[in-house]
Amino acid sequence: MDKDQYLEEVRKALEKDQKRLGDVWRLTKEDKSPADMSEELGLETNISSVYRKFIQIIEMGEEGISVLPTSRTTAIECRDSLRGFIKRGHEYLSQETIQILEKQAEECERRANDPQALEQEYVKVERETSQAESQADLSGVAGIYVYTYPHYYRYPVIKGDDETDDRTYLKIGMSARDASERVRQQTTPMPEPPMLLQIWMVENDNDLKEIEKKIHDHLRTIGHGNFQNRRQGNREWFLTNEQSVASTANLLGLKLHYERGPEADD
Repeated sequence: MDKDQYLEEVRKALEKDQKRLGDVWRLTKEDKSPADMSEELGLETNISSVYRKFIQIIEMGEEGISVLPTSRTTAIECRDSLRGFIKRGHEYLSQETIQILEKQAEECERRANDPQALEQEYVKVERETSQAESQADLSGVAGIYVYTYPHYYRYPVIKGDDETDDRTYLKIGMSARDASERVRQQTTPMPEPPMLLQIWMVENDNDLKEIEKKIHDHLRTIGHGNFQNRRQGNREWFLTNEQSVASTANLLGLKLHYERGPEADD
């Protein structure tokens, strides 16, 4: 297929795209800096960088195969982003262009389902969680912790209209002594290593229980509670996402002590 025609089609579809992918593309065309772009869209800088990477893949066409993500989690995100783009922009895309984009999505899916990649991801999660705890000096840190498991992270339970709206099972608890150790204590029976996502510091340790309750109550109020686990008496697992937890914590004036960013998946 002629490269100029391909670019014309995908750029037309990106221009018309009303999701985050299109927002980032339009701001990129305006020469917005990553920081300004993230501020305008209300995104973390590392999240907007993921969208820019996906746009690069789309615009490269057949050559985009060479720069597809190799990590399992990011490959799944890329696959979903590509297929969402095809669905939303199909009226601007020829069959040949759709086939190129679908070929990219299929390769992402192949990489995501590679057993060796799965094993590598488990090892990487264990290693990076330990490194993050060490680098962020999490030992002895009291606070509110957020974690999940790789399977939940890769396969959201609820798919949103936008990639950042996806929801999955996140555990939100508290520890008055060592939040990272508390995560490890609670995950021993599981076949996967825990994926520590966030730790929020509370100024006064005596307020931990009250702060935890406020976060839980707010998430349930916005419809991110987990009815099944609530019935079973487990009230710390939620069907939510990192953005919603961060928004709630920020409203309560908490200080972010550790966050696992998308760059950990590259």
